[in-house]
Amino acid sequence: MRQQFTKQKKCVRRRLCWTFFPTIRDSRHLAYIIMASNKRTVRVFFSSPFRGMEREREMLSAVYWPKISHSCADKGLTFVPIDFRWGITEESSMAASTVSICLDQVRDSDIFIGFFGARYGWHGLHEKNLQASIQKAIQDHPWLEDYRDRSVTEFEFLEGRLRHERSERPAAMFFRNSHYDNEMFERLKTSDPAEAKVFTSEYDGQTAKKLLYNLKLEVRNFAEKLPESSAYFFTKDYDTPEEGAKLMFDAVMEILEDQFLKSDQMRNFTKLDYWIEAQKAYIDTGHSIGDIFLGRETETGTRRVN
Repeated sequence: MRQQFTKQKKCVRRRLCWTFFPTIRDSRHLAYIIMASNKRTVRVFFSSPFRGMEREREMLSAVYWPKISHSCADKGLTFVPIDFRWGITEESSMAASTVSICLDQVRDSDIFIGFFGARYGWHGLHEKNLQASIQKAIQDHPWLEDYRDRSVTEFEFLEGRLRHERSERPAAMFFRNSHYDNEMFERLKTSDPAEAKVFTSEYDGQTAKKLLYNLKLEVRNFAEKLPESSAYFFTKDYDTPEEGAKLMFDAVMEILEDQFLKSDQMRNFTKLDYWIEAQKAYIDTGHSIGDIFLGRETETGTRRVN
C-alpha cells in the first residue's frame, strides 16, 4: 500500500500515474516505457557520503537488496545496486577519474536513490585531487565548472535528477533528521572522539553545513515545481537509519512495480538469457569494487572518496 504524505511532513511525491496500461504523455515517455519493459538489467545507483551513513548501507545490503533481487529474478530481471562503499581504485584516482566514474555510473543508471545525514561529503576548492578530477570530468560534464566548490555526492544528486527536470529517470532523495546524528555524537564524543565527528557537519569543513542546507532547499524546490505528469520523484526526511533504509526499499519497489515488473516479456527467459544477464550484471558492478579507498580523510593508510 502506498503511503500519502503531506507537505507539513516535508514529503513531496511526483510519480507516473498508471492504470491497467501506462498513460503515454509524449514520444519520449513512450520510448522510456518501451525501454523499461524490455530491459533485463535494472541498475539502481545509491548515493551518499560514506562515513556516518554506514548503518543505512548495511541495512540495504543485508536486508533489502536480497528482497529486491528476488522480486526482480521472479520476473526475469537482474537487479544491480551501484554502491561505491568500496571506493574508487587507486589506478582510477591517479588518472583523476573519480568524478567521471561516479557521474558516468549515475548517467547509466535506471533509478537514482540518494541520502544524507549530517555530513556533506568530500568537497573544497583547495582539495587538489578533487579539483583535478573535476577538471577531467568537465570534458563530458561541462556543467561542473559552476559547481567546483560542491561535494561529489551533490554532483551525483545533480546528475541523478536535479539538473534534469524532464528526465524520465525515477529518483528518490532522503535526508536524515539531525537528532540521530546528535545522539551518536554525544554517545561517542568521550569514548571515540574521532568517530563522533563523522556525525557532524564540521567533519567536512566550515562551509559544509551551509552547502548541505542549500542542497536540501534545492531538492524541496525541485519537487514542488515538478509538473504532475513528471516521472517519479520522491523526497522525505527520516529519523533513524532503519526507517531510512525501509523508505529507500519502498521507493525502489514502487518504481520497479510501475515501470519494470509488469511486462509479460520478462517471463520469457531461457537459461542462456539468465547466464548472459548475470555476466552483464557482474561487469556492471565491477566499478563499485575497489581495494583502496580514496578521498580526503586518511584511516589506517587508506583514503575514501567521500
